[in-house]
Amino acid sequence: MMELKVYGHQQLMLELAEIASHIDPKVVEGLDEVADKIVKDAKELCPVDTGALKRSTRKDKQLVSLYPFTYTIGVTAGGHVKNPKTGREVDYAAYVEFGTSRTPAQPFMGPAIEKNRGEIRRILSKKVLGALG
Repeated sequence: MMELKVYGHQQLMLELAEIASHIDPKVVEGLDEVADKIVKDAKELCPVDTGALKRSTRKDKQLVSLYPFTYTIGVTAGGHVKNPKTGREVDYAAYVEFGTSRTPAQPFMGPAIEKNRGEIRRILSKKVLGALG
């Protein structure tokens, strides 16, 4: 039989919470910066007919914390912009990105994310290391 006793774990938890309080705002800054880069690149890669899809590509302004230390920020296309040809709100971003049985895919979001994969790591690493000081 083995017995293990841990002393000071409450202090450790307090210290970890203190570290997280410095890191969290920097992670939020980093995610915001990365999302801006992805939006810029997605707009550059977006196929253009009327320009409505390109104009509808944006960063979701709400940063969501799903669990402690887990954040998500969205980049989306569609909605909020009317297509000048149809007068309807843009609702076809997924059809452009992935294609349909009648039209080939013209991906712009996936490639924008892929293009920034290294930047995502670099920016978030820099922000976290800067927070640790």
